[in-house]
Amino acid sequence: MAFLNRCIFRPTSGGTGTWTVSSAIAGFDTPANCTNPAVVANARYYYFAESDDQQSWEIGQGVSNGSTTLTRETIYDSTNGGAAVNFTSAPRVAMGCPLAQVGGREVLLAARSYFVRSDGSNNNNGLANTAGGAFLTLQFAYDYICANIDKAGFDATINMQASTTFTGGLAASGPWTGGGGITISGSSTVISTTSANALGITCTLPGVLTITGIKLQTTTSGDCINHAGPGVVAVGSTCEFGASAGNHLYANAPGAKIQGFAAYTISGGATVHLFTQGTGATIVMAGATVTLTGTPAFSYFADANGCSRIYAGANTYSGSASAGTTRYYVDTNSSIETSSGASPTYFPGGIAGSTATGGQYS
Repeated sequence: MAFLNRCIFRPTSGGTGTWTVSSAIAGFDTPANCTNPAVVANARYYYFAESDDQQSWEIGQGVSNGSTTLTRETIYDSTNGGAAVNFTSAPRVAMGCPLAQVGGREVLLAARSYFVRSDGSNNNNGLANTAGGAFLTLQFAYDYICANIDKAGFDATINMQASTTFTGGLAASGPWTGGGGITISGSSTVISTTSANALGITCTLPGVLTITGIKLQTTTSGDCINHAGPGVVAVGSTCEFGASAGNHLYANAPGAKIQGFAAYTISGGATVHLFTQGTGATIVMAGATVTLTGTPAFSYFADANGCSRIYAGANTYSGSASAGTTRYYVDTNSSIETSSGASPTYFPGGIAGSTATGGQYS
């Protein structure tokens, strides 16, 4: 563990919580006065804490506010069996170099939750569901994970503020490191974009990217989900697709797969609801109750072309699409599979579907 040259301080008290700086150990500096290097707000630092009698000690990583506090975040080892030590009096605390200087990425030791709020800030660390702790945008939260975290197989969840509308979506142009999945989670949360995809992927996904509990909608242009990179995007529970200037679910690259097996709602129209295009592009939305409200309009409810595949078997469609919606279209050696015995009225709509150029509907 590499240490800052001059930062050894004593907090105001012991205990197991956040340390508030009281004074520097003689001959050393507090975080506020450390210049080699300067302590950066919201960065993570290794630390070593020890009681005056040297009988109690703790090694871990924490988040500094840059001057007055060090929040203990992950304990690596301690005289309390690897848990936080309840120091009976203020220990000596030596702060290590920031993680970015000793390995580049923080390696997760457990699943991690981040928070995004409309009153948050991208200068925060994203770890608390408060205005002073949460990030401001989904894009920053995703990019932060990609740039700073080795997920080491653990999942990360980006929790979007409940009952809030965000006008910025996600353009995932780079993968994260270390596998595991990322879940974008909300509760009555809306992502509503203008001239942009609500959720767009152009990179290879190293794990499943899941969206749950969120309503997606777009205006002027853009799809609700546009998946143009290898990997899996999962539509989880209680998602809703509102009005979209483009498509609702669009997989359009080799190895791009959108999947979902949970009930969801369609409350607005789009060009196409289920749209695959290009060799190997796949949508699997199966075994779910799909509730349509307000007779949304589509050019096609399901459209597969260019050697792609849609599997929508065993769904129950509740409600109706507009009478001007064509139920399905499949061409160019693509397939749409319904497990309905090729029922012509399986998908919502008022205009009969059709096949062309080797397309198969079953």
